Amino acid sequence: MAITPQKRRAIVDRENALRDSFWPDASERIWLQKSYGGFVAVPKTMPYVCRILDEMSKDHPLGETYQALWSFTWGNNAFLRVNKPDEVAFAAGFSGQRGRRTLFDRIKRLEALSFIEVQPSGNDRYGFILIPNPHAIIFAHQRGDGPNLLPDAAKGLTTHVMANSFNAFLARALELGCKDVKALVAEVAEKAKPKAKAPKASRKTRGGKLAKPHAASAKLPMF
Repeated sequence: MAITPQKRRAIVDRENALRDSFWPDASERIWLQKSYGGFVAVPKTMPYVCRILDEMSKDHPLGETYQALWSFTWGNNAFLRVNKPDEVAFAAGFSGQRGRRTLFDRIKRLEALSFIEVQPSGNDRYGFILIPNPHAIIFAHQRGDGPNLLPDAAKGLTTHVMANSFNAFLARALELGCKDVKALVAEVAEKAKPKAKAPKASRKTRGGKLAKPHAASAKLPMF
């Protein structure tokens, strides 16, 4: 059951009351997005998304890079210009002479797995990036509808989503009332339904009586 606005408000009030019982001045010391700005909306499932990403790229974790790219978007539009690659690389945890190259390697991997889409700009292979809904991408991989990895795809990549990670992600998303995930679950369930069999053709004659089978068909073996 989805969480209603009234129930959500009640949960927030309850949690705030508990927090304030421990730290009475908490409301004066925490970061408030509406008051301070400089924020972007992030799904509460992000830790699960990042874990799944890391598991799909052996020895080359992708979660930090994915979060860094997300943080460089504006207005929750899931779009960014890669005009400051060194800053993005640093935010993703890469520095030094190999920082930019490592960032581009991670971007290549994310693109191969369809978690991002890229467009070139001038001489830059990665000029612009779009971040599609990660929930939909995870479901596509989980049901085997993910992209076919090209021969030149980075080593260590897999389109397989580990069952324990997917189940934990799914449980958390449904607990949060994520409408897109509920729709994806319903879509999978609908496709899994057995198809209705076509009705058998009637053997009635003009007089309404059943026609006798032809001699040839009468000799067919019964199984």
